[in-house]
Amino acid sequence: MFSNTARLWIHLVDEDLERTGTVYDRYLVRNSLRFARQWLNATEPGVDRTALDAVIVQLEQRLDAARELRTDFTTEDLSNALPF
Repeated sequence: MFSNTARLWIHLVDEDLERTGTVYDRYLVRNSLRFARQWLNATEPGVDRTALDAVIVQLEQRLDAARELRTDFTTEDLSNALPF
């Protein structure tokens, strides 16, 4: 069930970046993306993820091009408490 959530989250973030071209915290999103990918590797070893890997590559490119919405005013919050 958590693996399905990780996959769905990856697709939702990709869709949102495609639609809005903005990201609230590029660093946090990128690290969360990597965490989700590692989670899938750990919970479903040996599964072919060619299609998902293509989405992740596309998402990384969109992250690089996205307009950052986070400001200096909003830096002290959730990301400092996350495990990545």
